Amino acid sequence: MHSEKKEDFRIFSCPRPPRRINLTAMTNDNIKSLESWIWDAACSIRGAKDAPKFKDYILPLIFTKRLCDVFDDELNRIADIFKTWREKEKYSRIVTHEEIAKNDFNISPSRYIHTGAADEYRPIAEIVEELDALEIETRATDNALKAILGRLTA
Repeated sequence: MHSEKKEDFRIFSCPRPPRRINLTAMTNDNIKSLESWIWDAACSIRGAKDAPKFKDYILPLIFTKRLCDVFDDELNRIADIFKTWREKEKYSRIVTHEEIAKNDFNISPSRYIHTGAADEYRPIAEIVEELDALEIETRATDNALKAILGRLTA
């Protein structure tokens, strides 16, 4: 059994990366060689995987990349609206000092910007009428179904 000393080093073997890649001058053989080198590097990092199993690694990366892109776009949109000092429905609003004072100096965005659809309030009498009409329709449908089933069993 070998005991490690301070002078011992661990040596790892790894392929040497290409120095500079001129993509315009690459031939199909060079591209295949580069793809092979990248695949081998990925296998040495994560271990050998079958190609169908590779989706377990690639899809989360693609998803994360998409989130980052959307986040960057949203951040740029917020910065643009902020810089140009403009209002955008369901997104930003310019509020006067008087309105803030009227709301007891509550500057919560939900107090001034309504992002959801407006709630629809119907009168209770209208709802009761609709329920009565549905009950009558249900009774008529039940009677028609009983009549059909009665003919089938007779």
